[in-house]
Amino acid sequence: MQCSACEFKNSEGARQCAQCGQILSEPAIAGRQGSIQPVQPRNSRFAVASFVMGLLSLLCVTWPLCGPLAIVFGLVALIKINNQQPNLKGSGIAVTGISAAVITGLIFFPAFIKVRNEAMRLVCGVNMKGLSCALTVYAYDYQGRLPAANWCDLLIEEADVSPKSLICPASKDIQGECSFAMNKHVVEKDLERLPDETVVLFETNIGLNDRTRTENIQSRRHFKMASEYKPYKRGRLKVHANRFNQYGGPEDVLFRHKENGREGCLVLFANGYIKFVTEDEINSLKWIADEQSRNEKKEL
Repeated sequence: MQCSACEFKNSEGARQCAQCGQILSEPAIAGRQGSIQPVQPRNSRFAVASFVMGLLSLLCVTWPLCGPLAIVFGLVALIKINNQQPNLKGSGIAVTGISAAVITGLIFFPAFIKVRNEAMRLVCGVNMKGLSCALTVYAYDYQGRLPAANWCDLLIEEADVSPKSLICPASKDIQGECSFAMNKHVVEKDLERLPDETVVLFETNIGLNDRTRTENIQSRRHFKMASEYKPYKRGRLKVHANRFNQYGGPEDVLFRHKENGREGCLVLFANGYIKFVTEDEINSLKWIADEQSRNEKKEL
């Protein structure tokens, strides 16, 4: 390193000239310091994970798993990058992953909700169809008569109905409760003599007046014989007291399903047919019907 005063060549890295004592210039020192290589920032692993999850979420079938993960990983990455600058980078990657997940969610989520609701309505109809078969079996054993007012208990005891079949998955009902009600005008009527279009079962709101469940499940008459209740043998489960063995009329219908934007419910008729009925159609159904003679019904 050459001294600017006496032009003596000093050793590399010297701060003072060995010949004249002159302090060597700052550029020389700065040059030596400049030889130290700066640390290169690295990509955040959370940002990369968010980007990958975001791309996977573009496949709609994987969105329920990958979409939320992409958003969470992306937010964590942005926080870490902000706290560890300039050693960490990848905010653009994280934002891309979050954006992909959000956009896919906005497209996919409404469709997912619609499919989910349709599936629950389908299962609800299957359960109601099972109850229709059980009612037919019960009526066959009891001279064609439908059960009395405690029809839920009787179907469980006499027709081997599972308590789960009494619940619509679209409802908030739990074990020991029932989502359906029997038409009060057909209780103990002769099923074969009822007109085919007579309402037998429908979805109901009876028993939902109390927001809290106060009755012990052990109070159900069939508690000891239902295998589904084994986890509740200690009686810790609480149920709605009046959410079982319901019977009523059109004023007790609960419209919990939707079809083409219109609210409605499932209704079981005397001929075993199940139909989605809208709110404006419910009062036009046949709720009160006199029993017909068997010959008269065949002629119809």
